[in-house]
Amino acid sequence: MIGVAKRFLSGNTVARTEEPLSVFSDFRIEKELMGKFELTLTSHNLSNNPGHSLIDVESEIIVDDFIFKIKQVSETVSYKQVTAISNFFDLNDNYVPNLIFNQNSFNTYANFALSGTNYTFSSSVEGIREIPEFGMTNSVALINLICQEYGCEYEIMPNNRIHFSPQIGNVTQDQFRYAYNISNITANFDSSNLKTVIKGYGANNLMVEYVAPTAQLFGRREAEPIRDDRFTIASNLLEYISKEIQPNPDTNIEIDIIEGSEGLGENISLGNTVWLIHEPLGIEYQTRIYSYTQRMVKSDLIISNVQLGNTVTKTLNNIFIDNRLRR
Repeated sequence: MIGVAKRFLSGNTVARTEEPLSVFSDFRIEKELMGKFELTLTSHNLSNNPGHSLIDVESEIIVDDFIFKIKQVSETVSYKQVTAISNFFDLNDNYVPNLIFNQNSFNTYANFALSGTNYTFSSSVEGIREIPEFGMTNSVALINLICQEYGCEYEIMPNNRIHFSPQIGNVTQDQFRYAYNISNITANFDSSNLKTVIKGYGANNLMVEYVAPTAQLFGRREAEPIRDDRFTIASNLLEYISKEIQPNPDTNIEIDIIEGSEGLGENISLGNTVWLIHEPLGIEYQTRIYSYTQRMVKSDLIISNVQLGNTVTKTLNNIFIDNRLRR
């Protein structure tokens, strides 16, 4: 069931009312790994659709224990078109005014980042690190900083919870196979963020430079240098900065799933490693689910579109670069 909730002033107190949303169309949820989590739909103004009257900016839409905050409404007499985002992004408005110093555990950082919010977390990430001057920004920025420092990922879960893991998802043998369970495949390449060179500065005038192998192909494209006095050993700093640039074009593969198809396992989950097979293009390799789109079909949420990226073995990125090198 899908519900709509709205808060309003009742005297000097804030009250909340919730009604089911029964008549709607064009339902769509887009969810990305550590990114967008957005819902769009069109609600129709009918007597058997009690939730329609509650639709307004900042009202909430509840779907399977996920809460989406309405940000945009286009209204006519007969319908309302809605765009809503996960209430996780309300944490952009939660400013954490303090700092913590010295070395701390992962859980200490996560609890600190979520202080003052109604979000909880679960985690399979461990380790003690020092993140200099951690705090004095919003909760989402702090969560992203934690993941950057620990090399981990997070996923927005139901009931106002986020889950941290070294890598979201599981390695599966599920297959996305052309003409079997996928009807279309589109490869997208974007070099806007490509960098091939970066310098790093550590303590005691330490300086290193990392040059990616792809500099031979794309030339020297230098990123902003990194300065971090925690590093006193050149090899450690070099390893660190090498992971802070994107030496290849962004690559993702968009596929359309054939409705009612089999062979994808019971669940398609963000971060899962799956097989992509397209015999006419000679493609057969493992890749990860980067995002998916859900639609409503006969009261059931089904996944209709998937984007894949960050492949494990031979990737479209490799194929792209190999082809460029052969020219």
